[in-house]
Amino acid sequence: MKIIVFGASSKSGLEVVRQAVAAGHAVTAFVRDTVKLGTPAAGVTVVQGDATDAAAVAAAIAGQEAVISLIGPTQGGPKSVATAATGNILTGMKQHGVRRLVVASVAGIPAPGDNRGALAGVIGGAIKLFMRDAYADREQQLALLQSSDLDWVAIRLPRLTDDPASGYQLGFPNPGPGLVVSRADLAAAMLEQLTADAWLGKAPIISAKAA
Repeated sequence: MKIIVFGASSKSGLEVVRQAVAAGHAVTAFVRDTVKLGTPAAGVTVVQGDATDAAAVAAAIAGQEAVISLIGPTQGGPKSVATAATGNILTGMKQHGVRRLVVASVAGIPAPGDNRGALAGVIGGAIKLFMRDAYADREQQLALLQSSDLDWVAIRLPRLTDDPASGYQLGFPNPGPGLVVSRADLAAAMLEQLTADAWLGKAPIISAKAA
């Protein structure tokens, strides 16, 4: 499958690219800084650009069959980057007839189907208070997806680790502080959702599979 990965130079993005290449996909890595990407694997097409640039995003999506995005707010980075990038991606996908989008979101943002306990509510409130811009960006990003008629899945992330893959589960657990998942399992989940239909139009939380 021809896929483009936005945010490919992040730690999680690098793992997505690595696993996608290993699985035989034709990968395009869209990055703002090629230095962070390092030396790409053989067969990876690198596109340098800004995901908030609508024309650059649309041009990169042309000819692809599916899109993965790991773009999100960073400390000191531009405000509303996830919302702007997602809006540009959705527009580019419609322009070029691409339907499948898998996005990395965060577990702190509520979504339909959630089963949140009191502690998760307190944590979410604290995040909203102290990380107001990032929280609003993620809320608006999810709202954009929910208003789209494309085939999207938003995988909401708890705390990420660099541990080896150990298996993952998607669902609506109580997103407490003990919830974690490895980047390796996140990458596997995002790639699986390129062809799976069970979570279309939904925003499940990913977590390590219970022993």
